[in-house]
Amino acid sequence: MQPFSSPFSAMNIPLFSRYTGWTLITIGVAGFFTGSTLLYFRVSDALNIFYITTGILAVIAGTGRGFPFLLTVLGSVYALVAAIGLIRSGDLFGFAEVNTANHLLFILVAAGCLFFGTTPKKRKDALPPFPSEPPPAQ
Repeated sequence: MQPFSSPFSAMNIPLFSRYTGWTLITIGVAGFFTGSTLLYFRVSDALNIFYITTGILAVIAGTGRGFPFLLTVLGSVYALVAAIGLIRSGDLFGFAEVNTANHLLFILVAAGCLFFGTTPKKRKDALPPFPSEPPPAQ
């Protein structure tokens, strides 16, 4: 019998980590070669370094055994940065200016990292495996 596999199973946590990490690294590196915006995102040297650093940590989280903890930490950092940016109207204590696109990115990364960082390896509430044949009639 094959166990039920959802798209959010523990096998996909490293995949999520790597995709998120490489996306953040790409945004950070590309931000150095553009002006003050990259597509819709406000960029600055401080934000680019932040994206590259957290992207590297996310890639590392996708390769190691302690990745749930590291994802939870990254999610918490992104949630904190999103909250500060929203409360201070886009000003991150003078280090960087952010806009709505940055806020959405921070919130999505925070939600994904916190979800996958706190997802147990074997979910107790997962659906049971599909039966290969119907149960016997009684």
